[in-house]
Amino acid sequence: MNQSNLTFRRANSDDLEFVSYCNYMASSPSPGFCYWDSLIEGFGIETMAFIRQAIALDVLAWCRISDFIIAENKGIPVAGASCFIMSQDDYRPLDLKNIGKLYNLLEWSGEQIKQFEEKYKTVWYNPQDETLQPSGTWTIECIAVVEQFRGQGISKDLLKHIIQEARAAEIESIGISVTIGNEIAENLYLSVGFQKYITFFSDYYFNQFPGTAKFRLRLSDSLLGENSA
Repeated sequence: MNQSNLTFRRANSDDLEFVSYCNYMASSPSPGFCYWDSLIEGFGIETMAFIRQAIALDVLAWCRISDFIIAENKGIPVAGASCFIMSQDDYRPLDLKNIGKLYNLLEWSGEQIKQFEEKYKTVWYNPQDETLQPSGTWTIECIAVVEQFRGQGISKDLLKHIIQEARAAEIESIGISVTIGNEIAENLYLSVGFQKYITFFSDYYFNQFPGTAKFRLRLSDSLLGENSA
């Protein structure tokens, strides 16, 4: 792809489907499996529909439309990422203070709400879990590229744009995480100036998860210096 065709913009309400797609893809480490699947199993709603409603009601804290940046090729969305300041009270993905709006829309009973919250806390019990603690002032989540546009350097250009926005906003640092074993993502983050910050290996998760590597970019250390081309 001619990278000069790429443009970047903030998402708006008309981008709900694309933002939902990015969250789904970023939450799916393997084909046919999304981390949200097990949480909503048995509640009579498909995973994409749950994600879409959560984003529309602004209760998916890691993926608010107002925080989302979209890369377009000739006006067509081809990639996106959420970049935001994480709540200091609750690092987890759902905004439980406002989630009642979602329960009401889905018309869940009190028992269904109880069951869902029990399942949610089984995965994310501690609101300040150190594995979710932000490693930078801004946190990047839900980065995804449309399948037919992968392998063309778009995610790297998107990250460079986010770094430029952060610099313009005088943000001190940016954090991003990756599942251990995803060497493509790790190499990508290193290539734009991120450094490995902390790693939680599989044993930390009782060997039920490969582990998480967290990266941080201090903007003064960025490869995209103010005088860079």
